[in-house]
Amino acid sequence: MTGVLALRVAGAQRRTGAAIVLLVVLAVVLAVATGIEVVQGRDYVMWHVYGSAWFATLFGLLGANMLASVLIRFPWSWRQTPFLLTHIGILVLLFGAWLT
Repeated sequence: MTGVLALRVAGAQRRTGAAIVLLVVLAVVLAVATGIEVVQGRDYVMWHVYGSAWFATLFGLLGANMLASVLIRFPWSWRQTPFLLTHIGILVLLFGAWLT
């Protein structure tokens, strides 16, 4: 029983670590893109950063990680409501950003 719990905790830390790395990379990319936008203009950044395949992949990986973190905890209990609302809210924001 203790071994199973240890494996679940280790798996959760790996998923959390991946999400943190993705969020940090996204924050750095957005900060750099903002700087480039000031120098080069909006159209340049829209084409070379926001419209690029690697940026869409970054969003997709973050969204997949968020979705997996929600689905892993199914069936949900009432005490998980704040966690679910937070992660579903992030998924909605990512989806809206992807659409625009």
